[in-house]
Amino acid sequence: MVFAQCPVAHRLQKKKGLSSLTPVAKQDGYRLEWSDDFSGPKLDAGNWYHRYPGVRHDGFNDSTTVSVSNGNLLINVYSDTIGGIVTHHTGMIATKREFLYGKFEIKAAFVNQSGSWSAF
Repeated sequence: MVFAQCPVAHRLQKKKGLSSLTPVAKQDGYRLEWSDDFSGPKLDAGNWYHRYPGVRHDGFNDSTTVSVSNGNLLINVYSDTIGGIVTHHTGMIATKREFLYGKFEIKAAFVNQSGSWSAF
């Protein structure tokens, strides 16, 4: 599961019941090629990498905003103002695997706030 963490993330998690989601059922005609249940203490560097660290568009991609907790991937989205300039901080990760086609599924809660650019 994936969560975007911000001041309202915990309310979203409780409201949508995301902490108790069940795994996706196996479907005929498909076989599982890869998955990550985020069961370790941190992001598995064997499966993931941080994309475009540093300034990107009007934000800042920071690897410290990405963490793993209780089987969830958390991406902390926040903004700060220094010298009158607002900077939006977030994290961007990608799998080290490449897929040409298939069916992709994710269970996620995205937060709609200034500076966030949620994508899957």
